[in-house]
Amino acid sequence: MQSVKHYQELKGAEASGIRVTFASKDALEFFNNHPPSALLLGVNFDIKEISLTGLVLEIPERVSMTDVPGSQILTLLQKGTAFYQCPVILQPQQSSTKTLTVLYDEKGVDLEVIARKNAAALAVSETATRKPAVTYSVPAEYKIYCTEVLDFLSDRRTFIERNITPYEDYFTLEETESVAEGLEQTSLTAWQQLCFQGNELVLPHKGDAEARKDLKSFTEKLVTYELVKGLNWNRSYFKPMGYPGDFKIMNYMYDHRPEGTDTYSRYLHMLGLISGGPIVSRMEYISRYLKELNDGSESMYHVMSIGSGPAREVQRFLEDTYEAGEGYSFTLVDQEKDALDYAINAAYRSLAPSRSNVIVSGMHTSFTEMLRPMSTFRHIPQQDLIYSAGLLDYLSPNMCRNLTRKLYEHLKPGGTLLVGNVNDAPMGTYWSMEYVLDWTLFFRSEDEMFDMAAGCQGADVSVDMDENGAVYMLKVVKQA
Repeated sequence: MQSVKHYQELKGAEASGIRVTFASKDALEFFNNHPPSALLLGVNFDIKEISLTGLVLEIPERVSMTDVPGSQILTLLQKGTAFYQCPVILQPQQSSTKTLTVLYDEKGVDLEVIARKNAAALAVSETATRKPAVTYSVPAEYKIYCTEVLDFLSDRRTFIERNITPYEDYFTLEETESVAEGLEQTSLTAWQQLCFQGNELVLPHKGDAEARKDLKSFTEKLVTYELVKGLNWNRSYFKPMGYPGDFKIMNYMYDHRPEGTDTYSRYLHMLGLISGGPIVSRMEYISRYLKELNDGSESMYHVMSIGSGPAREVQRFLEDTYEAGEGYSFTLVDQEKDALDYAINAAYRSLAPSRSNVIVSGMHTSFTEMLRPMSTFRHIPQQDLIYSAGLLDYLSPNMCRNLTRKLYEHLKPGGTLLVGNVNDAPMGTYWSMEYVLDWTLFFRSEDEMFDMAAGCQGADVSVDMDENGAVYMLKVVKQA
């Protein structure tokens, strides 16, 4: 499973310091969970950190490193095989310290060379040739299910390789897209049913952390490995921005175009679009509500999007309302500056040149700042509509209640708060997101959605569902 940042851990608008020293890398991460050991003074040490200047070693119990001459020879070993050697200088050591810092005593130490030599030594070790471990804790029914998913993908791949691959280099762009869309349509129902079957098998383990961990690990070894050959699966799983759901992933879903280097990779990408359908349907739900916003009571309507991402619903709304006489002020709030840049530019490109009564602005702020009692929201007028399509999916129940209450307080009398959240229904996205992509969210029940609004005094609260039945929409209306 991938190491990712939770949304509330992102720094947002906080200033970043200037690094003036070489960064140390965690040895487990740098060596892909197979770090070598370090032989020094006849003792084997585990490596905790590695950098361009040296290593941090963990001192074994009952080993004393005080009063040891500073200059020594260090050897790196992988499963007992020596593959790298260099002189090092030991840093002064306190008797109570559990780690030992050693500095390279030669020029030109190349970490990539060390990593490659470690990989080569690992390739000839018993680790590389051992039989795969049988995951006894994974139910047999689930193992069969995963092989059925692989069989489905293998069948489609074989069909593509035999009937389409020989000709794909000669396709026009229109033919390439037509083929990909045709393959998507012929697989739509079968793929949806496979995903729903996965939901039914894993949802009973939702509250069991250990079972969920084993099931996810098994899924990633078998199914994820194949699906990440598709572009949106790949980006969602490997998370180049450090967290899932970045605005480029959202745009893949909204654009719904074939992407990839060959027909099979484009086909897998299209399967990802099928699985991500609720991302689009929740945006369309909010788009419809934006159209209903104009009730003739205001000359300027104020709208705020929390965790806006690319804000495609704003772009769509502005494209369809170019003749409206009312004014609109959109405030887009996000922790990703690139997402705000994209959203604002796209929104203004959607405007007719004569529309001077629309303002689209961005607020680049951290989630932590949103929850502070005196946040940057104090500079913004009360809103007619505040919505969050997917931010609260990432937040704990207590954080959701706090944020919902704060947003509710920032509504005008008669204003509305809309909150979208993936649900735990069998026809939802639980299996594909949590188990295939390690995209961990709070998949909530209807009661948990109502609980978000517990602090909204005097509100009219209801819970709706998107057309796919995979996303709940909390609606909180402030009394006029």
